[in-house]
Amino acid sequence: MRIEAAEVAQQLSDILKGIKTEYEHLDREVRYYDLECTDLLHALEFMEIDNDMRLNISQQLQDNRRKRRVIKNERERLQPLYDVSEGHPHLVYEFEKAKWRAEKIECIQKHRMYTPRIRTDMQQAFDKANRRNDIAGG
Repeated sequence: MRIEAAEVAQQLSDILKGIKTEYEHLDREVRYYDLECTDLLHALEFMEIDNDMRLNISQQLQDNRRKRRVIKNERERLQPLYDVSEGHPHLVYEFEKAKWRAEKIECIQKHRMYTPRIRTDMQQAFDKANRRNDIAGG
């Protein structure tokens, strides 16, 4: 398996950002359903309503609780990953820095040329091989 360091670093950075974004989105949704539930309960408590309206609000309350449960379960599954990412907030920066370093190394390697130290008579052969690699690689 060949690993492209810069690509993997970018993917890890994106994954960490995605975990945080998704967890916070789910957290906002759970809060939304909590507040909606409170509104529905207060409607049952304070409003003078007939049986049809009471049934309608009860149905809305049931829908609310079921939707909240789905969202809460999703958030709960993300919790361990979120805790790791929040416990190490520097990781996103470190992976972005690793990506930059990997790209720099790749660039240096792409333009690397060998210069013979003793056998200077072979320089032309090395230059020719380097040009051939430049054509094949780029």
